[in-house]
Amino acid sequence: MTVLASQATVQIRSDRRTSLPYGLAGGCDGTPSVNLRDPGPDEVLLDTKPHLTLPAGARHRQTTAGGGGHGDPFTRDPEAVLDDVLDQKVSPRGAREDYRVVVTDDGHVDHPATALLRSAR
Repeated sequence: MTVLASQATVQIRSDRRTSLPYGLAGGCDGTPSVNLRDPGPDEVLLDTKPHLTLPAGARHRQTTAGGGGHGDPFTRDPEAVLDDVLDQKVSPRGAREDYRVVVTDDGHVDHPATALLRSAR
């Protein structure tokens, strides 16, 4: 959000910054919520429930907490992970880091590389 008026009073309510949404059945914990004022090199991390006045041109970015996963991500079907990459729900980097699935530049699963990555757990 960018403040277009001369100023704006903002009251934010967010949770799950330090107590992350938990995963179940071997799933990973979720990601924390984040509130940033003027995101970028001079960004300021805001509290989870700030009440503040922002001047014209000030920017705010809120990232809500991501839910915890269900099940061991390293046993997820690589083709299902590929579908998520193709649907832009997961980046190729996220597929590699979070699921240990290697997606090629031309949009296929590299099965030998995926097996090797998963075996090096």
